[in-house]
Amino acid sequence: MKNIILLLFFSSLISCSYISETKEVAWEETRPKMLLKKYMYFKDLSSTIDNQRANLIVYQEELKDSSLKSNYEYYQQRKSEALGIAANYNNLVAKYNSEMSKINYAFCNVGQLPQSNLEPLPRNFKPFILSLK
Repeated sequence: MKNIILLLFFSSLISCSYISETKEVAWEETRPKMLLKKYMYFKDLSSTIDNQRANLIVYQEELKDSSLKSNYEYYQQRKSEALGIAANYNNLVAKYNSEMSKINYAFCNVGQLPQSNLEPLPRNFKPFILSLK
């Protein structure tokens, strides 16, 4: 009987420890400071992805120029640079999509933003680049 009481006592202590630890993790992850940090991370990552996409469009337009193909070395250099930008873009998109799908952040949903910020980050995922045109 004494062993059963001790077992119940220790198991209740362990349960309380798990509950307390879960509460602390939930508090740490939903603090305003942490939410702002995550929001800024996604905002910065989204703008970096948009920048990479714009750079790639510039490279693609330049590569379409038929007079550029006469200078073979320059053309190949620009093409390899465009491929590098596309690879970097896909890496950033993979990171963005992975992080965005992990948890339902309130700053991604319309109607759950502070009054000072009226435009949420897009919930949709960024597309990958599969080939250069």
